[in-house]
Parts: sequence; structure tokens; C-alpha cells
Amino acid sequence: MSTFRTKIYYRSRQKSDNKLLGIGLCIDSLHPNSQASFNPESWSDGVVIIDEIEQVIWHGLNSNTCRQNRVEILRSFKTLMQNVLGGVGQVFIADADLSDISIDYLQALAGVKLEPFIIQNDWLPGEKEAWQVFNYPETTPKRLIADLHKHIREGGKPMVCLSAQKITSKWGTRALEAYLKKQFPDLKILRIDSESLAEPNHPAYGCIKSLNQVLPKYDIVLASPSIETGISIDIQGHFTSVWAIAQGVQGATSVCQSLGRVRENIPRYLWVANSGFNQVGNGSTSITSLLNSEQRLTQLNIRLLQQSDFDGLDDLETGFQAESFLCWAKLAVRFNAGMNQYRESILEALRLEGHHIIEASPEVLANNLEAKKSSETLTEINDLQEAIATVIKQNYQTECEAIATARNISLTEYQKLKKRLSKTSKQQREQRKFELMLRYSIPITSELVEKDDAGWYQQLQLHYFMTVGRQYLVARDAEIAKTILELGKGNIFIPDFNDRLLGATIGVMELLKIPLLLKDKQRELKNIDEDLQLLANTALANRTAIKTIVGIGLAVNSSPITIVRRFLDKIGYSLECLRTESHQKKRLRIYRIVNPDDGRFEVFQQWLSASHTK
Repeated sequence: MSTFRTKIYYRSRQKSDNKLLGIGLCIDSLHPNSQASFNPESWSDGVVIIDEIEQVIWHGLNSNTCRQNRVEILRSFKTLMQNVLGGVGQVFIADADLSDISIDYLQALAGVKLEPFIIQNDWLPGEKEAWQVFNYPETTPKRLIADLHKHIREGGKPMVCLSAQKITSKWGTRALEAYLKKQFPDLKILRIDSESLAEPNHPAYGCIKSLNQVLPKYDIVLASPSIETGISIDIQGHFTSVWAIAQGVQGATSVCQSLGRVRENIPRYLWVANSGFNQVGNGSTSITSLLNSEQRLTQLNIRLLQQSDFDGLDDLETGFQAESFLCWAKLAVRFNAGMNQYRESILEALRLEGHHIIEASPEVLANNLEAKKSSETLTEINDLQEAIATVIKQNYQTECEAIATARNISLTEYQKLKKRLSKTSKQQREQRKFELMLRYSIPITSELVEKDDAGWYQQLQLHYFMTVGRQYLVARDAEIAKTILELGKGNIFIPDFNDRLLGATIGVMELLKIPLLLKDKQRELKNIDEDLQLLANTALANRTAIKTIVGIGLAVNSSPITIVRRFLDKIGYSLECLRTESHQKKRLRIYRIVNPDDGRFEVFQQWLSASHTK
């Protein structure tokens, strides 16, 4: 497969007598305040080329990296399409999974109806070109990892595609790198993820533009989704296999594309979670339902903001770019549907591409992995998992300690560091430590780093504003709304606006009287309690709204105790079973709320002190 390269300048506008004026950038930089200083008015009647259009649009509409500047990005994108498609310019788009969603969206932005010229590639691989994809059907990737280990031990050179990079992720790039380095100290291993690509002292730094020259120097390559699109690895005769673990983070098409980055027809070994755990909005697979739920939540958030002295609501524009909001919903429901049937969605996509899906049984693999021996025994697989877990724990503790003992930097240093695209490991730790100090206002320890990684801050925020900090909730949401409006110059993108505010979530918890349950520390709870039954009836009657606002999905037959437990989990509390009793010839379990002894009230005191001084 050949690769089309435009050879235009990336991010910096330059022109010479022999070169056309051009700029290359990611959609994150498509706004005036970026390093590209992008002004759509300067590019009228030009040629716009968008590769992987479906993922570019989805990234622009939904990614966290675009959130702060999303309104300006979408405003620039619309102006660009109006100036190009509304004039004499041209837009070239390409995607292996191109759909009408992208085409309709670009035309809606431009405000013109054009007949697109579509070149459809109907080619499907023949027997010689089709991949053999060995699918591991288990609920965990333990056996795949064991077979990967055996493959490397016997001289294999794999390309491994992973969906996570965090050091705490059991099957992520950093954990697997640490384990494989310990097992194979003489082999050269390259880890490619967003962190290593931004680390000037890491061998992966700057490698994206020359992968075909860099990768042959390594025996094992571990890659995160940072190289799933726009990359063509054309090396022949180096890699012996491609392996992938899809835990349910990426969309189904992204997983398929990551498998195809290596163009050579070598065996693929794949483990996919049965269902994904990422969902957009309330997880709905209905466009109308998703749009309506987001709009209702926006109106609720606005009504709650009206309780404050915030005077910017009269200028708030909730109808910003209806075409972008609709496109977001179309792509979101497709994403949610893929997550619901994650494994089957990915396998079916690979089948439609013409590849052969083969169940990776030990007998089948004995004839395909180089040693032609049976897969590892269950005992060996469990030993391997335990070894990986040990390495993860050791490395993670070392990293947490390194963050806790990093140099304390000033606010000015932090602001400069935050803007930098490339940072050393030392700088990344210094930035993280400063951000932890901003969050908690208490001494930074390795234990605090661990708790923050586990989502402690989100739990504390809800608990604080639901209890001791309740009087500051309206002001908190008003301040965030003010910032959103300033960044968007009076406009909001509805999904981002809803994600940032806490008032509605806490309102639901108060409606269900969760704060009252926290006050009585000695109370015993059971399913037949009248107030808990009322709580359950209210929650089940409003299941859809609760899913939209709080993100908790409740089954129609959820018991009162189950519902209470789900809400307590949002703030880091739990229930313990004290005993069982007989009630009307049935066994009844008695519970009590467990108060977490995790130091959160020290943080609350710091937050209260800061609020009092404002």
C-alpha cells in the first residue's frame, strides 16, 4: 500500500518561490489561540485535506484535549468550510469507514448542498492478502499474554497494540514494558504512547515521522492508540506478528485500524473485552433520546445557576452550532452501540474487511506459533499474571514516590510547563505534584498520589459540595459557567457544559436523601425500611434522568440497598453487612454505612478555609 504525503509545513505558515502556501495541523490547533494561530479567514477558496475524517470529527466534538477551546475550534472549522465549500475551494476527505455522517456534517457547516464526488474502494483481500486473526475468547487476556511471552522467548518480534498507558493498568504499555524488560533484559523494547512521544530523553520522542526507519531497530514494540490512525508501517520481514488487547476504551473501528498499522500480512492475535466501559452522555443508542436528555440537563443546570448572582445567563447561547450538536449525537450513539457489543462489533468489522477470524484454542495455536507447542498451562498463566502484578506494584510505588518527592515549582513555572508539548519525566512529575497541591492543599505523599489516581478527587468533590461545602456549590458552578462562557464568547457546546457542573448531580442525591443517611453513623439499614423503599421508588421512577445526570444505570428490579450502595460509591463510601435476621420467614440482611478513614476531612478543612478567605 502506498502512502500519500502532502509535504506541507506542519503548524507553521511558510512560503517560498518553489512551494505552495500550506499548513498541517491537528484539529486541537484549529483556533486563533493555538501555537498555529489559525485564522480561517486566511484560507478562503483553498484546498482542505482531512484524512481519517470520521475520527478527526469525533475527536473535535468529544475529546478532552479539545474541551477548553471546543467552541473556538468548531467556530473556526465552520468558517473554514463556509469559505472553502461556499467559494471555489475543494475539500478532500478520506476514511476506510467513511459514512454519510461526515459528508452531511461538512455540508451542514458550509451551508451549501453539493454533490460529493466519491471514490469507493471495493477491494477486499484475497486468500493471500487476508489476515489470520486469532481471537482469544476468554474474559481476560491472561492466555494471550502467556502466548506472547512464549512467542518472544522463541525469537518472535511482535508489534503489540494496547489500549492503555497508565502505569496502574495491568495490560497497559508501561506495565507490559516493565515486565518484558525484566523477563528479556537483552532485547530492545520500544514503548510508544503519548507520554514517551512527549519525553525528549525517550527513544520514542519524535519517532512518528520516521517509524519505518526506527522500528527495525527494536525487537518488541508496544504501542498505545497514539499511533492508531494516519500511520503506515511498511516494514517487510521484521515483525513476525501483531498482538492487540482491547479493553473497551477505543471505538471498534479504532481497534481494527490499530491492527492494520503494520501493512505486512503476518498473523494477528487479538483479545477483546465483551463490552466496553466507555459511554457517551447517558449511554443511549437513540439520537433523539440522547439529544433530548442533554438539552433537558442543560435547562436544569441553567435553572440552578439562576439561584446565584451570576449575571451572564441572559447572554448564554444554548443553540450554538446545532449541526455540530447533531453530529456529536449521531457519532455518540454509534460509539455507544459499539461499546454495548464491543467484542462482536470488532470481530464483525474484521470479517467484513475480508479477514479470517480463528478461535485461538491451544490446539490451533500449536500449529501457528513458531515453537509448534501447546499453549502455556493454566498454572503457568496464573504465575505469569502474578509476576506482571508484582512488577506493576513495584514500578507504581516507585513512580508515586518520585512524584511526591519532586521539586516544588512556582505558579509561574507551572504555567510555563503546562504549555510545553515536550516534557522530561522530571518535569512531568513536577507538574503533577503542583496540580495535586492545587487540588488538595495538603502535603503531597505517595499515598495521596495513589488515591488521586483511583478517582479520590471526584469522590471528594461530590461529598464536600453535598455536605460541609454545600453553601459554596452555586458559586462554584457559577464560576465554571462564567469561564466556559468567556472561552466560548457567550456560546456553549452543550455536552461540555453539562459535564462540568455539579449542581444537578447533588440535587439528585439530595432528592434521594443520601446526605441524611450519612449523618446517622450508627443507623442500621435493610431493604424493608420505609424511607429506603421510598428512595428506591423515586430512583426507579427516574432511572433515565439519573443515568443522564449522575451516570448511574439502575436495573428495573434494583433493591433499595443496591441503589444506596451505588450512590455511596460515587463519594467513596460503602456498606458492610452486619448480620442476617429472620423476617416473615425470610432471611434479611442488615447493613451499616462504612465511613472511609482516608483523610478527606483534612482536605475539606483546607477547602473551607480557602472559601472563607475569598
